[in-house]
Amino acid sequence: MSAFANSGGGHFVVGVDESGNADGGISTTVGRQGLRDWLDQAIHRVEPVPGHQITLIEDSAGRGTLE
Repeated sequence: MSAFANSGGGHFVVGVDESGNADGGISTTVGRQGLRDWLDQAIHRVEPVPGHQITLIEDSAGRGTLE
């Protein structure tokens, strides 16, 4: 996260292959915590906190793609 903040930003995409196809998705939880909340907490450990937007897209099986 700090590398993105130091370089002027970008996109960090999880669960999608290099061709842009969903590769089966990722778990939308980390332990008992939701993936979005976990990532938001990780981002807030960087000082100063970079501007960010988290988008979680879930399929019907509960797998997700995080952008």
